[in-house]
Amino acid sequence: MLVYSYLSQLSLTLVRCGRAFALLCTGLILSCSANPAGQSTDAPDAGRGQVTSQPDDKSPQTSIKEPAVCDADRYYTFSVEAQSLNWFPYYAHVWDKHCPPPSLNLGCGQAAFDKQIDNYDTLLFASTLQGLVNRHGAHLYLHHHAVDKTWESELKSEQIALHDRQAQPIADMDGLLKTFKRWANPRIEGSVVWDAAKPYTLPIAITLAGAHNLVVLRANSALLDKVSAVFPVKMDLRHQPFASKQQAYAWLRTSYLDTGKAGPTLAYLTDGAHTAEHLRGRMFPGDEVDAWTTSLVDLAVAKNVVAYDLSPDSRMPPAADAAQFEALLKSARRRVPADEMLEVWGLPTNRKYRGDCDGNGTIDESDFVQCLEWTAVQRYSENGAALRRGMNQFYGEG
Repeated sequence: MLVYSYLSQLSLTLVRCGRAFALLCTGLILSCSANPAGQSTDAPDAGRGQVTSQPDDKSPQTSIKEPAVCDADRYYTFSVEAQSLNWFPYYAHVWDKHCPPPSLNLGCGQAAFDKQIDNYDTLLFASTLQGLVNRHGAHLYLHHHAVDKTWESELKSEQIALHDRQAQPIADMDGLLKTFKRWANPRIEGSVVWDAAKPYTLPIAITLAGAHNLVVLRANSALLDKVSAVFPVKMDLRHQPFASKQQAYAWLRTSYLDTGKAGPTLAYLTDGAHTAEHLRGRMFPGDEVDAWTTSLVDLAVAKNVVAYDLSPDSRMPPAADAAQFEALLKSARRRVPADEMLEVWGLPTNRKYRGDCDGNGTIDESDFVQCLEWTAVQRYSENGAALRRGMNQFYGEG
């Protein structure tokens, strides 16, 4: 199934079978000479670890121009099938405490955890890269699963996109970096590093990626040195003195949402709790396979939205999250004209939020539905918001 949604006069977002891929196909391919000097109109952030930014009235979508190297005669494909989980068959699977389902071929114990973390790091980098380079046209197509090749063929045969260019496969990570190194400035201005010791920094890093044209990397990851050698670290959230999750989101709101640097669209995207748990040798609470997908990350970066992962209800710990969730909604609402709906993506469904919300003495599915999904919908409605893109995981990866 393809769902067509015009988000701007020139951009067509294609949403397939549950995963949104940011294949932003323009009505015309911009000339390679649209920006001959290859200069960005946004001032880049200076210095490793520097996180402060200067607000302006333009989003990256309106200020970024097509780089001189736009490869208008081709588009690139890159396979992340080895790193991607087709999570749907495993959604109801009760995982062993130390072993993923055997069919995933990850093994058991810390070796399995480390492999999955490496896979996710690759997916996150590739997805944020895809979001950046596809802002003004379809240039990078990630193959997460075999079905993606089917949709690629359908897009061409129906002459929706890609039919006027040749596909050029990229074999490995070195090739991916070499190919898109030529696109640096203004398309890709560097990288932003999130910290698994502070899992809440992942949605913040995704937001900064969209606002400052950065790819996302995890601190101490196997990819960090290789990728940052091509796309230097411009923002490192390890060096930002966030004393708490709530303080971090307050900074994000005041520095980016209130100032117009990002948003006003809000997107629920799972934070790095799954990685943090695996680094400790434990399964992610709730054993949710979909936490390892990067659904909507590419589109979130491309559209410069504000990403978050907060519990919307004070009855579902941590209680302090609810105030930040409400503050984000109200700030975003102020950015939207009174006669328009605020656009929000996804519902907080993460089982790391655990509490006896309904007071019946047990923590069960009704607590998650009532205090996460229902509360979020109520808050969205109270703030004139429309849930545009359904659940975070779009009910399917493959």
